[in-house]
Amino acid sequence: ENNVEELWVGVIFDEVQYVFRSVYIPPASPVSTYDDHVGSLSYIMDNLPNAKLFILGDYNLPSFVHWVEPIDIKNSHAVAGSLSYLNQLNNNSNTILISNNECVRTLHDCICFYGLLQLNHIHNSNNDFLDIVFSNLY
Repeated sequence: ENNVEELWVGVIFDEVQYVFRSVYIPPASPVSTYDDHVGSLSYIMDNLPNAKLFILGDYNLPSFVHWVEPIDIKNSHAVAGSLSYLNQLNNNSNTILISNNECVRTLHDCICFYGLLQLNHIHNSNNDFLDIVFSNLY
């Protein structure tokens, strides 16, 4: 059963298409739930390749680690300005994703494939990233 709660909103402003997605995935959801989430994201990205995307999500993945360098497999580029900013936030330390959690790896691989960047860097009271913002507008 898919327990993903999501809302998609598309807006066209000055001939630019923006897509906003709000998502909630309950705690301890199976990897199939994250696969469904990734599938719907892939559908939008593949069908609206020029859209500016914002994903605001409560993923309930306490082991999710923010990474510094976005790996854009599709377009083979990294964003130098954003990397510089992220390095400053991380006291010049490079953070990579190291997780045995299949849900975390599923989400991370999709975000990297589409060249999305994690925009928020605020930990919750447990020092985790549960609410995450991704975008391809950087």
